[in-house]
Amino acid sequence: MREFFARHKIKLLSFLVPVLLAILYYYTNKGAKVIDVEQQFAIKPEWWNRPITQVSLPGTHNSYNTGFKNTNVDISIEDQIKLGVRFFEIDVYDDGDKLSVYHGVSWTGKWDFEDILNTLAIGIQEYPTEIFFMKIERHADQQKVQNTINRILGKYIYRGKEGEVPTVQELIDTDKRLITTGSAGNMNAPLTYRGTKVGNKGSLDLLWEPYVYRGEKKSIEPQAGLRLTAVVLDKRGRGVRSYSQQINTPTYLKKLAIRAWRLNGRIPGQVIVDFPSLGNVFKVVNELNENNRLFGTVEVASKNPFEDGDIQWICIYEGGEYKEEITTFKLSQFFDLPAQIGEKMTLRPVSEKYNIIPESIAWHNEKGKDTLVTFTLKDKTIHNN
Repeated sequence: MREFFARHKIKLLSFLVPVLLAILYYYTNKGAKVIDVEQQFAIKPEWWNRPITQVSLPGTHNSYNTGFKNTNVDISIEDQIKLGVRFFEIDVYDDGDKLSVYHGVSWTGKWDFEDILNTLAIGIQEYPTEIFFMKIERHADQQKVQNTINRILGKYIYRGKEGEVPTVQELIDTDKRLITTGSAGNMNAPLTYRGTKVGNKGSLDLLWEPYVYRGEKKSIEPQAGLRLTAVVLDKRGRGVRSYSQQINTPTYLKKLAIRAWRLNGRIPGQVIVDFPSLGNVFKVVNELNENNRLFGTVEVASKNPFEDGDIQWICIYEGGEYKEEITTFKLSQFFDLPAQIGEKMTLRPVSEKYNIIPESIAWHNEKGKDTLVTFTLKDKTIHNN
């Protein structure tokens, strides 16, 4: 046997390698689950008058990655769209004369960039009242990536002016229902989404609390939205089904999302998970959009310009048997905060620079309605002895 193998090893290897690669290719590119797809999320008409940054949408992390190993999702992008996923994260690489999509290393799974874009184009056409986001992580020539995106999806891409935030209705009416972000270059929408994460590597016990924008003592710009990524990865950055099974449960995921919302003063505009077939991110996002909200604005009647960090906000939530006080977050000159029906909220601003009117507000959400409050900043009077 040894002599036979030694004599014919080149022929055997030349036969076995293609067979193994073919098997690997099958499980890599055909590995997505075949499921009975029933739509679980759609933007409701009563949300259409909201700015897009004030609507929460379900999303997936490494949306394409149903690979043989190193996976993050277990259903195809086509089926994700049918379920209601509306945010997609794509890593694109130069691959000879074409562009390919893969997660770090191509042997664990590789997809054609144009095929993915065409799938998204079909989904956008099939759901004419839905808004889609595509985040590009670019590891390829910028012009090549832009040209490919524009050729396949260009007619749907929103290209507004800096500082403008369109409503859902405006995006539907103009059929500019795809918003691109990430490193695609100057074709990115002039909309800012700041990221906050609740995931860590290696253990659910190390799950981070949602934190103020990028972990800094800094508020989100008035026009910006909030993006929440709720994943736990292994030490190599791979999605872990057992962690996702717990994180994606409605009770757990909603608790994380509400806390991120309270800390940042902005609804999570995208809630991004691994393995969207586990748990129910769609139920959570629907409930976030149905939450009553306290909208706040800050008017500056002062000679001193308003700067980030001038105000610390103390917020106390009470409902039933629980009471929670949040004192570490900061809010910009526009904010909104969630409130359940029956919940009480006390909001008190503290500043060394300004007198703030009113000194605090108390809101009892008895009727299940949104409310609007305005704070005015005035210069503090300095008394000389």
